[in-house]
Amino acid sequence: GRGDRVTVGERVGGIRDAGGHVGGRGDLTNLRLYSCVLEEGDLLVAVSDGVHDNLDPEVLHLPPSSCGLEEGTWAEVEGGRKDRAKREYKTNRLSSLIGRDPPSPRWVAETIVRHVHDLTAPLRDAHEQGSRLQRDWASLPEPHRSSLNDQVRLSIKNGIGKFDHVTCLVVLASCLSSPSLPPRPSS
Repeated sequence: GRGDRVTVGERVGGIRDAGGHVGGRGDLTNLRLYSCVLEEGDLLVAVSDGVHDNLDPEVLHLPPSSCGLEEGTWAEVEGGRKDRAKREYKTNRLSSLIGRDPPSPRWVAETIVRHVHDLTAPLRDAHEQGSRLQRDWASLPEPHRSSLNDQVRLSIKNGIGKFDHVTCLVVLASCLSSPSLPPRPSS
């Protein structure tokens, strides 16, 4: 029932730093190998930055006080303290989403992805409304279109969450009583 984070630290370049990529020519600058001891029944949850960022209290527009910090803004929080506070918040948030005894790895993955989908829905709706407004601009009367434009801009400016690709992989650790490896060819 307890979540532990295996990776260390936050992205050096901040939230806009994707940290590298594996497609195309690939940028493995920040690629690291981590390990931890698992027990049978443990879940290993790997998420992309599209999930990770949407667990970040700063992206969620939560004040530093929501993480037990005294500063009034995130810009005032020293880097190391900010990283530790955010890491603890994200770990606790993910643990609260998953719960103490999740029914299956699939359920965990679906719950995490649904959380991000639901969190970003108002922002997504505002962008869609903005697209419709742009399409229909010439046919709308002036006071109405200006009012809609103000609503869309405000919704996007104050929207909670961050758009990005969302990937979640959940693996259930299990012990094999007898390895089912094919026999080695004799030489």
